[in-house]
Amino acid sequence: MALVLDTSLVAPADRAEAVRAAMRLARVPALLTHESEERIHARLSFWQLGEGAALMHRAGSGLVLRRTPGMVRRIAEDRLGFVLLGPGRWSFAQGAAERREQCADWGIMMVDQALPYEFGRYGDGATVSFNVDRAALGLPGDLIRAAAPRLRASPVRRLVMEHLLGLTEALDQPAPVRSLLGSATVDLVRALVATTADPRVEQPGEALLTQTKLYVRRHYGDPALDAARIARVHAVSVRRLYAVWAGDAETLAGHIIRVRLEEARSLLAVRTQPVAAVGRACGFVDMAHFARRFRQAFGMSPREWRAVGGLGTLPGTTDRTGIDQP
Repeated sequence: MALVLDTSLVAPADRAEAVRAAMRLARVPALLTHESEERIHARLSFWQLGEGAALMHRAGSGLVLRRTPGMVRRIAEDRLGFVLLGPGRWSFAQGAAERREQCADWGIMMVDQALPYEFGRYGDGATVSFNVDRAALGLPGDLIRAAAPRLRASPVRRLVMEHLLGLTEALDQPAPVRSLLGSATVDLVRALVATTADPRVEQPGEALLTQTKLYVRRHYGDPALDAARIARVHAVSVRRLYAVWAGDAETLAGHIIRVRLEEARSLLAVRTQPVAAVGRACGFVDMAHFARRFRQAFGMSPREWRAVGGLGTLPGTTDRTGIDQP
């Protein structure tokens, strides 16, 4: 799904309810009040990015969203919204936190759908919201709550914002590719939350795990990527690194392989380079090894995957593996 609503195609008398219906379809569980019932306009697009993640883009006239305590009790939504707000005036209140801003540039905030809140957008403006199930994010609740007012302190904030803004222009892809983009985006927002921690305090295992996953996502194409390098970059011992990864569903080496294979699968679906060139770009040196691991993960060879246009129905990716080196 992409474009959900364009009010220029709707009669003026029906626009207020059309916007409310579109927001419900995009799983925005809040009461909506328009800033002006006489001057309503909006374009709203929505994409499902695999299980537990979705992206919404809205541009239009001002509104207020209220999620009341009663709605929280009636409509369970254990989801988090990472919301980019375009230039303009807006306000947001959740719990004891309240923000009122007049921005000349894009800003970011986090909305916990499991709690009451009130959000107001005044005048025309644009919003991009990445919504993810709390379970998919996989971070402890106290870390998430502490991160909400500190997103600006994250060193990856700008990276996440640029990624989300660019994502709206990159989703005209087959479903498997959108799912891969969704997984990468979950990793990025997980890193956004984890890296708001006070740098003077030793980071918990969950935060270090998230940071190393982000590092792998950004450096998977380097054949020399290994545990020693990742530990050195993050100023921890290899032993500490392996201890953190011991609680994950896969080993560090297995994660590196999975990321490389997923990126290769995505590139094979949308690019025309030779299969070997794609393998090398994704960090594989031995093409026989690349082909063997690709078949193990996806049930077909890289050439077969390209031959069906990247649209085949594939089994899941790798499970926990005992290999020591990627």
